Amino acid sequence: MLVQVSAIEYAVSHLNVTDIIVCGHSDCGAVKELFLEHTPNNENHNIINWLALGKEVKDITLESVGDKPFTFQRDYAEKLSAVNQIKNLLTYPAVKRRVEEGNLFLHAWHYKIDTGEVYYYDDECEEYKLLDEV
Repeated sequence: MLVQVSAIEYAVSHLNVTDIIVCGHSDCGAVKELFLEHTPNNENHNIINWLALGKEVKDITLESVGDKPFTFQRDYAEKLSAVNQIKNLLTYPAVKRRVEEGNLFLHAWHYKIDTGEVYYYDDECEEYKLLDEV
């Protein structure tokens, strides 16, 4: 985790990147794992801790579309996860400051592996749209 945090801080504070894209993808193994039960042991505690970061995504997904087939739930969770990661990025002081100044832009994308399509999250509509239609 420390490596990821330092990479974000360096990119934002020293390289002055103007855009950060969080891109989830279809058929995501990590998202699938969110919905499975895991018995902790000495070989999986880091994985379980990592998956715990997705608990909010899992809970919202089950509350919102829990009555839908699993593939629908997974797709929903993949897209929600990217949006939640954008919210998480805003907890970094340098990211928040630059976004508020209007010189850093955060984007949530979703890549469909089977078709090659890329969708972007439209904040105004609160939905994903095909990137080719921009």
